[in-house]
Amino acid sequence: MQCIKECLNHPKLALFYGFFDVLNLTLTVSFLIIPYWFYNAGILFGIASLALSLALGGISSFWVLEILGRASFLHRSLEYSCINKDEDKIIPTIDPDRKFEFNGLSKIIIGKIGSTLVSLVVIVTGILMIFNGIIPGSQSLSVNIPINATIFTACNSSEFDVGFLPVDSNCVNWYRLMVGIFGLLGTILSCLGSKEQIYVIVFLSVLRLVVMSYMMGFSIYIISISPGNTTIETGFITHYDMSNGMLATAAFFSLLYLPTLVPAVTHSIPNKSRLRLLIIVSLVSLTVFLSLYGVILSFAFGHNIHPNSILNLQPYTMDERLWFLRIISHIILVYPCLDGISSFMYGVILASNQTFTILTGKDYSELSKKRKIQLLNLTIYLCFSIFPTFACLFISNVSIILDVSGLVIFISNIIIPSLLQIFSNFKCRRKMILVSKKSGSQLKVILSFLFKAAFPTSDSGFYSSTFVVLCITTIASVIFAISFGYLIASFF
Repeated sequence: MQCIKECLNHPKLALFYGFFDVLNLTLTVSFLIIPYWFYNAGILFGIASLALSLALGGISSFWVLEILGRASFLHRSLEYSCINKDEDKIIPTIDPDRKFEFNGLSKIIIGKIGSTLVSLVVIVTGILMIFNGIIPGSQSLSVNIPINATIFTACNSSEFDVGFLPVDSNCVNWYRLMVGIFGLLGTILSCLGSKEQIYVIVFLSVLRLVVMSYMMGFSIYIISISPGNTTIETGFITHYDMSNGMLATAAFFSLLYLPTLVPAVTHSIPNKSRLRLLIIVSLVSLTVFLSLYGVILSFAFGHNIHPNSILNLQPYTMDERLWFLRIISHIILVYPCLDGISSFMYGVILASNQTFTILTGKDYSELSKKRKIQLLNLTIYLCFSIFPTFACLFISNVSIILDVSGLVIFISNIIIPSLLQIFSNFKCRRKMILVSKKSGSQLKVILSFLFKAAFPTSDSGFYSSTFVVLCITTIASVIFAISFGYLIASFF
């Protein structure tokens, strides 16, 4: 454990861990649906929607970083920094010793009631992360573990395409057993200490990238051995479908888990000035990597592409002539089980921490040494592990969960950070009026705030002025409203 602590205190190793942490927070199992929407919406529209979603996630994450600094200032733990040697101009910076959680930020900026409402939305987000972990993992196990018993039968990938559960009752029984096994494994790992989870996070991140690379290589091989593949239709690249494109946008918003969890990422990075660069590098890398992933798999499987894209490889495990491909494909097909555990763990931790703060009014880190508090925290963890697992016994359609996730995650990771950005900006500058030392400077500070609220300056940055925040949020909300409208219409 001491080794882990020393590693995280080393700047380069901390950034290495932070990079994989950002990958884990962004590259959840939601990426499995990307090839499906790339094919149905069109490659160009799909790439544009994906880039838009990740760009909004990056901007929102920058807002949260600024909110962290302002919360430090408002919490009287600000480190004052002079700008251009002018003592009247001070900016908030992140206090390295103060570890805020998202609900703690909300409480300082918008009060207890507002913080409770934010926490409830974040709890729902955490529960959806748990669903997004359990369902794909259980699907993979139920499809790829062969069995043909009295009440259990291995499922076929096509049985998960329509409805909440497969039609075959024996398949449903097998799927539910896999849900129970997956939930048990996820519950055990979720109750590990935060330091032990570092090993799991880095391992799953590396495994995720390796398996995605395998999937792309496997798909390229499928294309190469099938030159007459009819699934690659003429004009596939220029294909465009507005309704499916907007549905794709709604689904891609389910990738935006990062902003809510930015405060947790900052805990492991000693040099806070590198956080913005870390987020940019991570999200740009993901945009390129996920675009390649979506294009290659949608080309390989065409109109046969499954919403859970990994299940498209299942038939190739039965080809006796390609033994080495069977081995690779089996590894790929079991991967969602391991990958889903990562989403499961993050979801349980996120929902549990928010619930603990609502019940006690404090972060767990402030009370963790008390035995009763440890028991309460463990009980909360078990509740958020067991009850969502039970709910997953009655739904197996991953596309339904991802579509619903898009709405909630958009609210918790775009709308709420934008509101906190605006309120913290106003509250922090109002606080600065009180600490100003020169007489007659209050009017100057007020006028400066009003000007910066409407126009970007070199201090605030283009993306963080109040006017630009409102513009970005409004445009994003309109896009999402249209996407959600198409989503509702698709159910009728």
